[in-house]
Amino acid sequence: MTRMEEMINDPFGEAWREETLYNQIRLRLWSSHKVFEDTVVDMKEAVQEIQEKLKIGKDGKAQWVKDGMVKKELARVSFIFNRANYQELLARLRDGISNLESLTRSNTELEPERRRRSHGRLCKIIRRISENVFGALRSTITCSCARTHDVGLQILAPSTTAIPGDRDEEILKKLQFRLVISQQKATDSQDEGVSLAESRQWHEVVLRPAIPAEKKCFTGSTSAISKGVSFSDDKKKVRFSSTSFKSNMVYGERAGTQSVVLESTMSSLSLGMASVQSAPAYEVEPRAITDFCSHLRRSEKTGKWPIDKCCGQITDPTVKQSSTYDVYHRGSLDTKLNWPFLSLKEVLSTESHLRVRLLYKEKLRLAWLMALALLQLEGTRWISSPPTHNDIFIHRLEDGSPIRDVFLLHHFPVAPKHTSDVNRIMPDQKSAMLSLGALLIEVMLGQPIHELVAAKEGKTVLHPGELLSDEDTTRRLLDRINMQAGDGYAGAVRRCIHGSFCEDSHGEDGAQDTYARIVGLLEDDLKFSNSSGTY
Repeated sequence: MTRMEEMINDPFGEAWREETLYNQIRLRLWSSHKVFEDTVVDMKEAVQEIQEKLKIGKDGKAQWVKDGMVKKELARVSFIFNRANYQELLARLRDGISNLESLTRSNTELEPERRRRSHGRLCKIIRRISENVFGALRSTITCSCARTHDVGLQILAPSTTAIPGDRDEEILKKLQFRLVISQQKATDSQDEGVSLAESRQWHEVVLRPAIPAEKKCFTGSTSAISKGVSFSDDKKKVRFSSTSFKSNMVYGERAGTQSVVLESTMSSLSLGMASVQSAPAYEVEPRAITDFCSHLRRSEKTGKWPIDKCCGQITDPTVKQSSTYDVYHRGSLDTKLNWPFLSLKEVLSTESHLRVRLLYKEKLRLAWLMALALLQLEGTRWISSPPTHNDIFIHRLEDGSPIRDVFLLHHFPVAPKHTSDVNRIMPDQKSAMLSLGALLIEVMLGQPIHELVAAKEGKTVLHPGELLSDEDTTRRLLDRINMQAGDGYAGAVRRCIHGSFCEDSHGEDGAQDTYARIVGLLEDDLKFSNSSGTY
């Protein structure tokens, strides 16, 4: 029996409970999921009642159809096949089919817009947890190493969608944070002439929100993972199997206190449909990590940790709830180039011998990633100032693919003057949007703004966002964007520069507003480019 036949024979049975399929159904049906399920169950009951009336057994055969029994049961058979006895049941089936078709059709049409509307709530959760991750790292990387550690937080498209009915805690369990952490090699000569790429090694680490103590499960094998899914609204219990993640990323030195590293992304981008994973059951009670630097050194000496084995936990002591994270090692990253990174300025500048000409699709992908980074981390300590082309780095891959993943990097231990929430000054939304607009212009036109504007007009080189305060300059740049970019991209740039946004920029409504008016437009152009084969 095929899987489709199993699903037909047992509506919402075991075949429907596979987590990937279940998540896709909920995502498609949104708040109509319960109505859809109730309708299917009602139709199933109607079919069962018809089978009982027809005296049909589990083998699919009528019990009264036996040799020598037909004539004896003729009167009963006549009554059984009287259509009037099935009018109500047939009506239930007919109405059920009509309702299912209507629900499926309407929800399919509304799915893209619903996903966008859900990003406001999702981004709010990501911001809160990202801030807690920063606090947890700050409290555990307090060593006195000769060189500070660079910690990079990868910027990803959300791996889940906030569906109505999902509690924040349920969404949080589906999130994971991928980090790269630099560390001075034990054999480092500490000679200032030695490049950081030669003197440092990089560790890849995944952080996942820890399972609450009362829900922890300790097993002898990480492969014993329950795949049961409850379809009850009152007791939603979803468990997901885990998958390994091991990238071939290469990291090197940095050139600023805060930077974004970009590498080549997947060949075909699937927005918002990444599979949702959660951590497997613990083999042993995870230990608290109080010194991350020493922990990494010990891990390096003892050998590679199993990919799905939690090797400890870090905690943000300033937050009472949802502040502990399971740590998973992904091994050390080897650098193959002495200097494997190019700043976005180096990539775009005509004065740079390392200049790279990005394809149109690569420009769209880069722009979308930058906008997503600003949206997800605005108001957190990961973005302490509006980013510029000096904060963005592209990894030089040997196969020539220039763009992949986005990271925001920070020095740890953090200087005391930067740790105080009181002294911390976050960029206002207007400045952040101007900076994003400047980055979008630079990427599409293929040059830094100071080359596009300052040199020709004799302007002093200012922050790219400040250059856009001149109306004539902005108008000329927008005209060029209109000629080279799609309508969505051009619209996103205009809104970054001239748009007015929700006053509560750090709240759910503000995040939703920014996503719909900026990120969503870039996403549409990127998806169209992927589907049309534009290069």
